[in-house]
Amino acid sequence: MASDTIRNYLSLVKFSHTIFAMPFALTGFFLAVTWAGSPSV
Repeated sequence: MASDTIRNYLSLVKFSHTIFAMPFALTGFFLAVTWAGSPSV
């Protein structure tokens, strides 16, 4: 049952969409880290 739910959820995410969005996500991440500074924990 749980594997069917996970499989249905993962079928919504297309691999090509993930590859297309990755550069934008990484650019946003690095810009945020650069401008805000890394958190000091």
